[in-house]
Amino acid sequence: QSPRQFVVVFPGTHTATISCGYSVAESVHFATSKWLPVGMEAALVLNKSGEKELFSMKALLCGLAQDENANQATLSEALPLITAIVSRELELRAQLQAAGLRGEKGAVFTESPVPSSIGFKKRLRNVDEERVCDVCDRICYLSMVLNEQDEQVLCLIHGVRHV
Repeated sequence: QSPRQFVVVFPGTHTATISCGYSVAESVHFATSKWLPVGMEAALVLNKSGEKELFSMKALLCGLAQDENANQATLSEALPLITAIVSRELELRAQLQAAGLRGEKGAVFTESPVPSSIGFKKRLRNVDEERVCDVCDRICYLSMVLNEQDEQVLCLIHGVRHV
């Protein structure tokens, strides 16, 4: 590879770099709107294999839906994925209610730490770390189950099992 040349890595492929000395490299990740279903499938595969999420596809899709500059083609690709996510989210919330969830509280996550009123003794440095399921390391972007007694954060799937 020469200066100002790009290496394009397609979804589902892997790369490796061997450096025998000082090396400076820059990576830029980008995707077309057609990549969204592939990205969602990759997130599901990684989740099933127990890999920790590096970013939330739910956050990416919700961000796209809120972006005033998103074009129609991108939104058309994202809509079925967002619809499936919302349907699954509502299904799991209903299961939690049926299982006897004791309380429910709405909150808006910002870049500030989780309020101390939640009652957790342990505080993690990174807000995102506080929204990661203690069982599967899934990022709890839309909602989570908080077990204040055991100081536990659970995704809805593991919350249903716990309640």
